[in-house]
Amino acid sequence: MAGLGSMAEESSKTATLRSVGEFSFINLVEARARAFYRDDVVVGIGDDTAVLHFNDREFLLLTCDGQIEDTHFLCQLTDPFSLGRRLVNVNASDIAAMGGKLRWAVIAVNVPPDTEVAWLEKFFDGLLWQLEQYGACLVGGNCSKATGKLVFDLTVAGTVLKDLLVTRKGAQPGDLLAVTGTLGRAKAGLEIIKAPHCFQDMPQDVIENLIAAYRVGGARVELGAKIASVGLARSMIDVSDGLLQDASHLCGDDLDVVIDAARVPVNPGCVMVAERSGEDGLWWGLAGGEDYELLFSVPPEKVNLLDSIHSATGVPVTVVGRFCEGKGRVLLEREGKIETVKQGGWQHF
Repeated sequence: MAGLGSMAEESSKTATLRSVGEFSFINLVEARARAFYRDDVVVGIGDDTAVLHFNDREFLLLTCDGQIEDTHFLCQLTDPFSLGRRLVNVNASDIAAMGGKLRWAVIAVNVPPDTEVAWLEKFFDGLLWQLEQYGACLVGGNCSKATGKLVFDLTVAGTVLKDLLVTRKGAQPGDLLAVTGTLGRAKAGLEIIKAPHCFQDMPQDVIENLIAAYRVGGARVELGAKIASVGLARSMIDVSDGLLQDASHLCGDDLDVVIDAARVPVNPGCVMVAERSGEDGLWWGLAGGEDYELLFSVPPEKVNLLDSIHSATGVPVTVVGRFCEGKGRVLLEREGKIETVKQGGWQHF
């Protein structure tokens, strides 16, 4: 990843977002924005949500995420009700990673004039239904004419008790790395949608589960709050860009994380689809992205609480690695050998 210095140098040479990358661009914005932070900003740019002082008991959580036609979804392969739900879920997952709960949302709708009203009604039915499942409601927004693709952007506000806030920072040497659920479902679902004839003899329930993981997604809001309430996580992030890439955000500059390939909980359906596609199911689990599971660091003395979380929620939690002193690297341990790996995962630009 290019640093701020190299990005500044490139800017004088007509640098583009493609050449500097998504995360260097975010760093550039953060460096400028930080100078304007007030005392009410607890956590600014760089975490799953912004964290602001709200009242004596709670912090306010703010996040936004969007869905852009042909970038995040294919209109001809996505029904509008599911898309509305998906837009909520990608934002809700950020709130979950902070241990919070959703409260309110506002939306920006940018669509061409010939968009069918009936399609938009179904989209909002899905969005409002999913918000209600999390105890939240839509309270405002904006509508603008787009000249091409459908673009939806949702801003969600949530709250978290001050003593339960979990951020990306806090992992320590010796901590364990744990992840909820299974990985690779959304990647496999997308592959099925793109070439359904290749997988039509697979069990129907498996196909439906994988497709739903891609089209609708999900957010571990209740589970995130439970993890926070028992003090299980020193740091936490949602797995949106892939396990490898998101694990790197928990390391900072002074920790490495070693991931045990044999322990990564790749979804069995994902393995099946990957094998039929001539691909590596493990890599889909490590870098496929859009899993929206929770990835967090666990103090060794609290690892026994993982079983109680599973029992209370029904969601499996797997220890997949460990933190050690280092340089911000993600290392993969496979068959007794430890290697540095390309982080993979999703990046814009």
